[in-house]
Amino acid sequence: MNRRSNAVWGSIAVVLLIAVALWSFDLNPFSSEITVYSVFCGKDTGEEGKCINLPSITYRVSPDRQEVAYWTDTGSPATLTSCTVRDKKNWECWYKDRGGRLSMADGTFHEEVLKNIPGKDTFDSVRYVPKWKWWAVKIGIHTDG
Repeated sequence: MNRRSNAVWGSIAVVLLIAVALWSFDLNPFSSEITVYSVFCGKDTGEEGKCINLPSITYRVSPDRQEVAYWTDTGSPATLTSCTVRDKKNWECWYKDRGGRLSMADGTFHEEVLKNIPGKDTFDSVRYVPKWKWWAVKIGIHTDG
């Protein structure tokens, strides 16, 4: 191979690495959407410590309207309206009954339930994980969220 050919293959490799990194970490700077990946872990899965995937949830933020729309691959879209929105990585929305809130702080998702509700321990078994780990659980090479 000559130098020019090596340079072309090197450039292609760099572009592919950047594309994989952008996909792996959901780093699209031109989008107002951010996706949250979660797994359910615990004795309710049938095996202690084993985790199963939950559907990913995509959130589209609107700082202008101070609202956040969300959906899963299998569900209908809905909108949260009791929100304070700065950008896709920093927002907070309250449940209608003020019994809890969803928030994103510096790109880290949080769900907080403030009222005592039946099945609250179910929330304790949900873990929010990076996209790569969600896929690893999905294909069976990583089982402990």
